[in-house]
Amino acid sequence: MPVTLLYTVFGTSASNKTAKSVNTVRTVDIFVSRLDPLTTDGELIECINAAKGDLAVAEVKCTRLQSKYEELYSSYHVAVTVISVQFKAATELFSSADMWPLGAFVRRFFKQRHGGGNSD
Repeated sequence: MPVTLLYTVFGTSASNKTAKSVNTVRTVDIFVSRLDPLTTDGELIECINAAKGDLAVAEVKCTRLQSKYEELYSSYHVAVTVISVQFKAATELFSSADMWPLGAFVRRFFKQRHGGGNSD
C-alpha cells in the first residue's frame, strides 16, 4: 500500500542527483516604521545585508510609505526576495526585534487583496 503524505515537504537530499528541482523564490514583506525621517533605501538595504548571514537574498526593494507625521518619522515596505526553502527562516529573521534599530516598529506587511470589496 503506497504511503500518502498529509503535508508538504521540501526535499533536502544533496546526494540525490537523479532528478533536479528548480529554484523558486518568495518575498518576505516587512513594514518598518518610526524610523528617522532622513532614512534612505540604501540604509535599509544595508540593514538586510548585514543581518542576512548565509540566507540567499535575491533582491531587496524598499518603498517609502506616506507617514502621518512625515517630519517626525518615516515608514517603509521592505520586500526581501529569497529562495522558497529559506522563506520561513527569512521571515523569522527579518521579523525579529534584534535585527532592527532601537525603537523601530516592525511587523509583517500584508498587501491588500484586489477585488475583495463591494462594488457599486
